[in-house]
Amino acid sequence: MNRILGAEHFVVYNYSISPAVDQILQRYQQDGLVTVLPWAVPTEEVHYYGQMAAVNDCGYRNRNISRFVVYVDTDELIIPRNHFTWMELLDTISPEEHDVSALMHPSDPSRKSLKTTGSFNFRSSFFKISDTTNWTEIPSQFSFSDEEKKNIEKFKFLTLSQFWRGEKIFPKDDRTKYITRPELVYAAGIHFVHSFVSNAAVVLVNNNLAIVHHYRSWSPEKLVMEMSILKFKNQLYARLMQQCQRFPSIFR
Repeated sequence: MNRILGAEHFVVYNYSISPAVDQILQRYQQDGLVTVLPWAVPTEEVHYYGQMAAVNDCGYRNRNISRFVVYVDTDELIIPRNHFTWMELLDTISPEEHDVSALMHPSDPSRKSLKTTGSFNFRSSFFKISDTTNWTEIPSQFSFSDEEKKNIEKFKFLTLSQFWRGEKIFPKDDRTKYITRPELVYAAGIHFVHSFVSNAAVVLVNNNLAIVHHYRSWSPEKLVMEMSILKFKNQLYARLMQQCQRFPSIFR
């Protein structure tokens, strides 16, 4: 899904993984898609496996390499509600929040007076992981064939089967995740940038434009259906099946 949204390279910090995941990551490393870094940091966990060190290492190692760095966990996705890529989203954030067009059109002199944005922060909501999917709840415009349903359930494609989230969308700086310009970040944090190298702006992206889908097993009091990821359904399903076929000894 992140590839569809615009990610070009991934950095993975490996404290402990299964043989199957290791096999997949090795193949992706050969493809040049992933960098896997050994991460044997913790002694008594060191604040959840050295995650502060990991996020800052990722930012600094990608300076002058990546224009943007996206900070998410493996069970999270930043999903635009109306756009099809992160860059489309950033380029069209409403003016009352921040005009970010200077980032996308740096050669335009008329835009150079705009304040530089260092971080785009996204609010988060928990998506309930369920053992079953009630396909009758899916709107007709996103219909799935019997074969698609079978494969989605067989391979446990959470992104194409889990559409109920908690009504709560967490407030600013509480479980937010973010996209940064790495050269502007001095100290990154888990949920927001702690400090910048210059007076950069932080944009809290309106949750009507995008939210973080955080998939987890839990029992919320009230659920709402969130279908925004289904605009990627055909493209995402095809890519997932392609990867399953690439690793037949794992996905069978």
